[in-house]
Amino acid sequence: MSESSAPASRNDAALEFLLTRRSRPAKTLTAPAPTREQLLPILTAAARTPDHGKLEPWRFIVVERPAMARLATLTEEAGIRLGKSAEDIAKGRSQFDLGQLAVVVVEVQTPSPKIPAIEQSYSAGAVCLSLLNAALASGWGANWLSGWASHDPQFCKEAFGLEAHERVAGIIHIATETAPPPERPRPDIEAKTTWISA
Repeated sequence: MSESSAPASRNDAALEFLLTRRSRPAKTLTAPAPTREQLLPILTAAARTPDHGKLEPWRFIVVERPAMARLATLTEEAGIRLGKSAEDIAKGRSQFDLGQLAVVVVEVQTPSPKIPAIEQSYSAGAVCLSLLNAALASGWGANWLSGWASHDPQFCKEAFGLEAHERVAGIIHIATETAPPPERPRPDIEAKTTWISA
């Protein structure tokens, strides 16, 4: 096989999706959201991610629409406790005020003599991106958010029941897109790439 020939297992449809994928702003998502049956293949795809040592250092919490109001209230309470501005509080709770369904990807650190903690964080981050892309590939609108509240241990314990060794890696909102967003500027790959051949 010459250097310029394409691999036999090339998947042009998947590559085209990855080259054109675009997150949908969470505030533009509306009902309906995926059912539990529709969400399971998306979660299954997200779990097929790099995982050094097979530690599975993450888990999922699915937040359905009836739970959103409680999380919005907890966000406001956390903002007051933390001294956040009214603007920050409004922005923080908006993802739950407007949310239809969200998957919280929880990083679960597992003590390991071989796998550094940072590699477990990378795996949890990879799950977030895989989940986002699986949702988009399934025809849903999706957006990866976090927000200041997701970094507050007290909020995370009250909202999601997280333990001390757990933290939120990302909150992926999934629902129906109302309109495709415009393309945004992308990185200059040549400026970001260094080639080493010797």
